[in-house]
Amino acid sequence: MDIIEKLKAEEGNLQTITIYGGKGVFAYAYERSALALVMAVKPFQASLSYNRKLKQYYVTIGVPADKIKSYS
Repeated sequence: MDIIEKLKAEEGNLQTITIYGGKGVFAYAYERSALALVMAVKPFQASLSYNRKLKQYYVTIGVPADKIKSYS
């Protein structure tokens, strides 16, 4: 799943926190999932990125993959 597919999935996401596996020690939450994660779990550091193909900014939060289960 590429970033465009993830952002489109987040457009309709109103009830869940979706964390996508990453390449390495971090997993990532985008847009609405990132906001819900910050509000419901812990104030993570958010990053703002820009997608040239969609011509829009989006929010990303990196979560240490080995800590995800401890937040649930």
